[in-house]
Amino acid sequence: MRNFEIKNESGRSMIEMLGVLAIIGVLSVGGIAGYSKAMQKYRINKTIEQVSQISQNIRTFFAPQKDFRGLTTDSTDGKKLIQKAKLVPDEMLELNEDGNIKQINNAFGGTVRMNTVLNHTGRYNQGVPESIIATNNYYLFFSNIPQEACIDLLSQNWLNTANLYGIATNYTPSSSGAMGTNSRKGCSGFKSGSQYMACVGGSTYSLPLEVDKAIEFCGQTTNEISFYFY
Repeated sequence: MRNFEIKNESGRSMIEMLGVLAIIGVLSVGGIAGYSKAMQKYRINKTIEQVSQISQNIRTFFAPQKDFRGLTTDSTDGKKLIQKAKLVPDEMLELNEDGNIKQINNAFGGTVRMNTVLNHTGRYNQGVPESIIATNNYYLFFSNIPQEACIDLLSQNWLNTANLYGIATNYTPSSSGAMGTNSRKGCSGFKSGSQYMACVGGSTYSLPLEVDKAIEFCGQTTNEISFYFY
């Protein structure tokens, strides 16, 4: 009769199983991190696309009027105009039950506001023609921008974005420009010979910002960015 030796391999199998689980865990974490980074890049590119598309639509629609009176998200009539003129892509619109705009959402889950800028102190120092200074300007306000995305957006090359003259971070936009709130110092204007400026901390810098400056001016977990156009 042949004797069979029974080997106990449970210890080795358990170690192997734990090793496999560890590898799966590492791969999962790496996959999640990679996906998160890819989504962040997608949202940044989407924001750039939205800013460019909305500004192009606004310029085209208001061209016969030669100014931007009536452009606002602060009134029901303004929202109806934005919707009727299709100034904003449909994917960004959140509608009420009646089918009218409730709010405009950006790629990061924040809101988008826009309004005319009637008087921007310091514009005359930019070399912008008097005919432009005399007419309205407008801003696009994007909220809830994560710090990393804010840094990336401020260090982008915006020189190909037609009619953009400035970007302000973490200020409340108003009819007179980028106004400070609480202890923040407002920017009274983009006072420089360069058309493309970042207005931050009460000072102005040429765009695109150096990364270290962008880090300094995107100092909050979620940030607000206002894009100013003429």
